[in-house]
Amino acid sequence: MSVSGIVPQRTEAAADAWVCNTLDTERVDFVDARVVADVDAKPNVYYGDPVEELKILYYTGEVKDPNLFECGTVETRRDEGTDEKDGWTYTRPADLSTVKAVKVRVSRENGYLSSLPQSFFYLVVEQRIHDDVQIGDDVWTWTSVPWTGIYDAGWELDLPAKRYYDRTTFEDGDVIDAQYASPGVLTDGVRYPYTGPGRDLLRVVGSLPVVAKDVAQPEYGPGDEADYTIRFGLESEIANMPNDTVVIEDTLAPGMTYVEGSAATEPTVSKDAEGRQVLTWTVEDVVPNIDVLKNNPYTINYKATMPKDAKAGAVFTNTVVASSQGNSRRAEVKVTVPRAGYTSIKKHVEKPVVDTLTNGVAANTWTIDLTSKDPEKSTVTDVIDVLPYDGDDKGSKFSGTLVVKGVEAGEGATVYSTTAEAFTIDEDPNAKVNGKTGEPSDMWTKGVQENATAIRVVTKADFPYGDAQTITVKTELKDAKSGDVVVNKAVGRADHTKMRMRTSAQFVVLTPVELTVKKVWKDAEGEALTDTPDAVKVQLMRTQGEKIEPVGEKVDLSAENDWKYTFTKLPAMVDGEPVSYTIAEDEVEDFTSEVAVDKVGENYSVIVTNTAELDPTPDPTPDPTPTPTPTPKPDKPLPLTGAQTYALMVVAAGAMALGVAFLRYARRR
Repeated sequence: MSVSGIVPQRTEAAADAWVCNTLDTERVDFVDARVVADVDAKPNVYYGDPVEELKILYYTGEVKDPNLFECGTVETRRDEGTDEKDGWTYTRPADLSTVKAVKVRVSRENGYLSSLPQSFFYLVVEQRIHDDVQIGDDVWTWTSVPWTGIYDAGWELDLPAKRYYDRTTFEDGDVIDAQYASPGVLTDGVRYPYTGPGRDLLRVVGSLPVVAKDVAQPEYGPGDEADYTIRFGLESEIANMPNDTVVIEDTLAPGMTYVEGSAATEPTVSKDAEGRQVLTWTVEDVVPNIDVLKNNPYTINYKATMPKDAKAGAVFTNTVVASSQGNSRRAEVKVTVPRAGYTSIKKHVEKPVVDTLTNGVAANTWTIDLTSKDPEKSTVTDVIDVLPYDGDDKGSKFSGTLVVKGVEAGEGATVYSTTAEAFTIDEDPNAKVNGKTGEPSDMWTKGVQENATAIRVVTKADFPYGDAQTITVKTELKDAKSGDVVVNKAVGRADHTKMRMRTSAQFVVLTPVELTVKKVWKDAEGEALTDTPDAVKVQLMRTQGEKIEPVGEKVDLSAENDWKYTFTKLPAMVDGEPVSYTIAEDEVEDFTSEVAVDKVGENYSVIVTNTAELDPTPDPTPDPTPTPTPTPKPDKPLPLTGAQTYALMVVAAGAMALGVAFLRYARRR
C-alpha cells in the first residue's frame, strides 16, 4: 500500500489540485485505488470508506521510466470532460496489470467531503508484489503533484518541483539525471540512486532462519554416543508471513560419525573438504514465528559416535547452519573428553525371587559387570566376591548351605578362591592380606575350591573407555526354605582407576503359597444351619501395595465339595513386590457374611461365615372398635317433679365422681 496526500486550493480562481501515484510495474501489479478522508476511520484514516464523489483516473499507456514519469501534460480547471486523454481513463481496466499510474482531481468545491484537518485527502493505492521478486529486491513508488496556476495545472517538472522532489542537480537546474544522487537519502545497490519527498522505497524481506543446538551432556568418552538436539524455525517482524523451506546442514567434529537410524528422519550424509561428516535435512512448509525453544515441532534428535582414539581433554565442536530464502544462521555446541574417569562395577542376580525348589535347592546365577569410563585404558582388573553367609552385615538370612558351582570370565581372566572364614576376609583386592591389585597373596588358590567362601577374578587385558567385562558366578543354596534372603557383594579395582568399586545384589526364596477357603453356615442363634442355599460363588482377591484386584475366575462352593476349595501355586511376589490374598463372596440374600483370614506359615486359611438374618416381628392387629347402641327416646317426655329433679342431680354428681376417678386412674397408669 502506498499513500499520497493533497489539499484542495483555497483561492477561488486557482486550478484544481491533483495527486498522482506512479507504480513500479517491473515488480508490482496494481490492485486497487481509493480516496479517503474520514477522520474517524478505524484503524486509521487509510482504511476509511472511499470518497465516491472523487473519481480515479487510470493510466494504461507507455511508461519508459517511472522515475521520470510526469503523470500528464496540462490539466484544465473544472474541465473534467477532457481528463480522459493520453492513456488516462476513468474506467477501471479489466486487466489490472496494465495500470501503471493513478491520479485524482480534487477541486476547491469538494473540500467539504473531507473531515480531516485542512480538508486533506489521501490517495491510497494497493499493490501486489510479483511472486518472482527476490528477498532484498527494491520496490519503488513515486508521487507527483502539478504546479498550480490561476487557471491551469502543469505536470512538467520545473526547477521548483525538481528541487522539492530532489530530482535534479543544483548545478544544472533544467536537467533531470536519474543516476545522479541528489541531496535525498542515498540508496546504493538498488535501481534508483536516492529517496526523497515523493520517492518511496521498500525492500522485500522474508522470514529469517533461526537455529539452536544442544547436547545431552558436556562430556563424552572415547567411543561414546553423544545425543544432539537441533531446534530450528523461521522468524519475522511481519505478521502472516508465508511458510517456507529450511535447509539444515550439521557438520560433525573431525572423527565423529552419525549413528544410522538415530534420527526420526534420516539425513543425507556427505563429507566436506576436511573429511568431516555433514548431515543435511531439507524441511518444507515451515511455519514462521514459532518459539524455537518451547513446544517447537521443528526439532531433530540424533546420535553421533565419538572417536575411539579421542584423547583426554580433547574438545569436539559441532556446527549447524540453517538456511532459508538466501539467509543463513548458525549455532555450535562443544563436548569434551573428560580428563579423569572411573570404572564402574554392577552386580545383579538372574532370579531376584526363587519360587521353585528342586530337592530343596535354590539355584541362581550372579553376574558382575565392569564398565570402563576412564579415557586412559586400564590393563588389569581385580574383583573379590565374598559369598553370603547367615547373619552377615549385608542382611543375608538363611539356614542352608551356599556353594559355588562354577565361575565364568572373559579372555585374560584367572579365577581364584579361598576357604577362609567369610567374616575374616578383607573385600579390597589391594588390602595387604590379599596381596595387591592383580597379584593375589598365598591365601588365594587358583580355581574354585570345595566349600569356597570367596571368589577372586583377575583379568589382565586392555580395558579401554566404553568396554565391559563380565563375570558370572553360579551358586546353589541347599536346604533352602521360603523366606530365605541371600545378599551377595563384590569389590573391584582397575590399575588406572585408583578408587575401589563396590556392588551388591540379593535374591529371596519365596515358594508358591496356597489359600484354602471354607464356608460355614449358621442360623440366627449362631447354631449350625442345615437348610442352606445350593451353592455360593467366591472370588480370590490379591493385594499388591494399594492395588486390589481379582485373580482368576470365581469358584463355586457347595455341599458337593464340602463347602471348601484350595487355590494352589499362588506367587508370593509379583513384579518384585510381595502380595497377599483374601476372598470376596457374592452376596447371599437374607444372610450376613464375615470373612476371617489366618496365615499359617506361608499359606492362607480363610473362613467365610454366613449367618441367617432374623425374621422381623409383625406389628399386632388392633381390635375393631364396636359401634355404640343409641339410647331409645320416649315417645313423649313427662314433666319433671321435684323428687325426680333431686334424683337426677344425685346421679349426675355420682357420674362426675366416677369421671374424676377414671381420670386419676388413667394418669396413674
